[in-house]
Formats: sequence, C-alpha cells, structure tokens
Amino acid sequence: MIIGAGDSAAEAAKEFRAAGCASVTLIGWNREMNATLVTDINTLRISAIWPAEVVKLIGEEKVEGVAYRTRSESSMPSSDPETIIAANLVHVLINGLPNTK
Repeated sequence: MIIGAGDSAAEAAKEFRAAGCASVTLIGWNREMNATLVTDINTLRISAIWPAEVVKLIGEEKVEGVAYRTRSESSMPSSDPETIIAANLVHVLINGLPNTK
C-alpha cells in the first residue's frame, strides 16, 4: 500500500511491483501525476484509490490494513463511511519535493 499521490508515489508503486509484490495499491488525495506514470500504473496492474483520505492504520503489533474514505474533488472532509482494505506493508509518500526537471 502506497499512501500518497503524484509522481513520487507512482514511482514507488512501480518499484514495489518490480520487486515482486503480488499486488500494490496506491491511495491518495488526488490523481496529479504525469500521463506516462498513469499509463505505467495501468500496465503494471497497480490498483489506485482516489480521491480518498486515509483515516487510520489497522493492526496491533503490525499493519494489517488501512481504513479510508472516498471523497469528492472538493477540499471538504468526507462523510462517507470508512472502507478497510487489507495491507501488510504501508509506505507513506506525502508532501515530497516536486520534480522540477
């Protein structure tokens, strides 16, 4: 599970998939990334959940899942019910430095 959006999160998802992860899910606030990365995500069968906000991590001794809410494109908090998705690894990539190349 990659929490974040943008190019850095997409690149991380590609790296985890290339490293042999059976499934990778990207969950993020928005879908702002370059078109090539969107194509790569689809080609590599990386799941994407957006726009969404992560509510909490699930698990006691280790991560077992992530609770999230889908949201509208507005900046208003969502009142949708939480959805829980299983995860045994969570990598957070939020507010990284933008790629200015």
